[in-house]
Amino acid sequence: MRVNLRILKRLFLPVFLIFLFGLPANLFAARSHMEDIQMMGKFIDEALALASKNAPGEEVEEGQHLGAPPVEELLPLGKKTFFRRCVWCHGVKGAGDGPSAKLLVTNPRNFLSGMFKIRQSDSGELPFEADLVRTVTTGLPGSAMPAWGGVLSAKEIAAVIQFVKTLVVDRDFADEDEEVFQQELGGTNFKNPWGLKAPYYVGAPDDDIKKGHALFIKNKCFECHGGLGRGDGNPTMKDDWGFAIVAANWQQCWNFRGSRRNPYTPFNIVRDVSTGLNGTPMPNFKDALEVEQRWQLAAFVNSICPRREIDPMTQKPKTDPYVVATYTKGKISHDPDDPQWQGSYDDKRIPEAARDKDYTNFPWKPKGTVHHAYIAASGQLSAGKRNFPSQIDNFWVSARWSEEEKAVYVFVEYHNRFLGNSSPEGVAIEIAANPDGPRPGLVFGDAANAVNVWKASMKPVGYTETAQPKEEGYKFDAKVEDLVGNGYQSVKPGGSGTEVVFARFNRGKVSVLIKHPLDGTPLAVGKFVPMAILQWSARAKESGEVMSLTGWNNLVLEGPDGKIPDYKPPVVAAVDAGDGKNPFSAGASQDKMAFLDADADEFMKHVTNGGKAYFQNCHQCHGDQLNGLGMMSQSYTPAPSDIFVSHDKGEGALFKVISEGGGVNSEMPAFKDFLSKDQIWEVVTFLNWYTGGK
Repeated sequence: MRVNLRILKRLFLPVFLIFLFGLPANLFAARSHMEDIQMMGKFIDEALALASKNAPGEEVEEGQHLGAPPVEELLPLGKKTFFRRCVWCHGVKGAGDGPSAKLLVTNPRNFLSGMFKIRQSDSGELPFEADLVRTVTTGLPGSAMPAWGGVLSAKEIAAVIQFVKTLVVDRDFADEDEEVFQQELGGTNFKNPWGLKAPYYVGAPDDDIKKGHALFIKNKCFECHGGLGRGDGNPTMKDDWGFAIVAANWQQCWNFRGSRRNPYTPFNIVRDVSTGLNGTPMPNFKDALEVEQRWQLAAFVNSICPRREIDPMTQKPKTDPYVVATYTKGKISHDPDDPQWQGSYDDKRIPEAARDKDYTNFPWKPKGTVHHAYIAASGQLSAGKRNFPSQIDNFWVSARWSEEEKAVYVFVEYHNRFLGNSSPEGVAIEIAANPDGPRPGLVFGDAANAVNVWKASMKPVGYTETAQPKEEGYKFDAKVEDLVGNGYQSVKPGGSGTEVVFARFNRGKVSVLIKHPLDGTPLAVGKFVPMAILQWSARAKESGEVMSLTGWNNLVLEGPDGKIPDYKPPVVAAVDAGDGKNPFSAGASQDKMAFLDADADEFMKHVTNGGKAYFQNCHQCHGDQLNGLGMMSQSYTPAPSDIFVSHDKGEGALFKVISEGGGVNSEMPAFKDFLSKDQIWEVVTFLNWYTGGK
């Protein structure tokens, strides 16, 4: 149906007085994934219901809250909110060029053109008001855009949306000739033709899944998304701003930008297939596919994403805290396609009924019983050259050990859409030399705590980015190094026996099987040994300390009886409060905005400098909201601190932690190696201002 702005402007004011005003920042704490989905659904429903009350006697369906002209009385609050919360990524003019923008793999939205990707309106059209509310409230998973619901009040969310509208240059929300078309989608975020239930939505009919796969082939979705949906089809795409862009990886649906904190619902696929994604090469298929066919395609896409327990805080799968090396009496296969290495990527922690146990009906499903552990990863942040976009955000790891061979095998897999040819692809397994001592520095250990490193440097044979995929994939020519590290500047040859027994790149996935003798390692039955995975991207020409890596995980050998002891996570040593005095302290005016006031006082200049330093060095872990939920936070155990809590210890304690690092068993680096004393105090000043002087 066509809806004209001129008519709807007379029906209601798009002012959203949502009921969550004043909730604490940690809204999603201590909630299950299902509770989070239910809470967010109620949040959106309440927001839309309140909006429709502005049109007495008119029934306003979901999605029909038009992107109307900015509400003037909300603009001052919207401007203040934008410059406190959003400017760091989106920039002063909304051009996506804030101080942290260059650190992000997905570029922040440039608002100037009025292009909004996640909508229920038609291709090229402005979004509905409800689309904007959902985006600000629930965030865009897989990017650095966080969920602001519960951090901002309802009024602040409504206000900042109004202010963003004023930043649009190429379109005009007040243009009476703008029309918005409400798609017929045949369902909603929670409703689908098969009655599948949140949060995992399993059980779509096999027939619809197979029909969806046929539609995937017929409509050539593989040309962008790849033959197995890993986003590896086209390496040359660009968005409307000229930035390189890649297709979505359907096997990591938690990274779908428009998942709305509900990654497994097939509605996400139906919506995007119906509307297209403005500003990207993704068109809409509303004329090519009937609504029923879009749901069938969604059933197929939904079937290839592993079901994992989603952390409501990070909106990523929860990291498995350890990898079990399965006991094997005889020899272990060197072929990852052998059933010894095949099996489910689903999470053992979720209800059995939610797992896809039937791996026989479809050719894209693995067959076997092996459990692949999920381990989150991020860009290296703590040593040498830092602050670069992370290329890999998780690994799948499984392991076996052979009593006959007296060796351990570690199988590492990760999705990497494309490789490079000029530099080698690198993978390393890092093991703490002394598992009973403090955890070593994450980047090749430290002076007091050594690590053993089993590294593979690999070049694909016969591969180019634009070459057609091969059924058998591309094998790597691998070179192996045994190393001992006492810090990233002190890595030397040491140890022996590491072998790469298999290495392959196939349709967007790297698979590496590494073998190492047990002799000379701290590995023993039932012993949790700290382990990390390091990876160097050939396409990004990474080397040295420029890498993606996990936090410290654990490798434990299973006994012949198939058992392991209970796991106890490490405890971070306490850091004393410190006695430093902030030279920049002042009575902070929470209403002053340094970016807005040309005559900002000296205190606000230090706040601005500290904010820039924070968003260039800290927000990747501690988050845009200072709550410990940065885009890389899921990589670390223990998780980064919530500064609203840790700030209660005082400015001196913050200065000491930032300067000296987080102490034993913490991944928090010592920033005295990267920032001057004054810069650290400016970061503390910014934190004090941002948290309201707590």
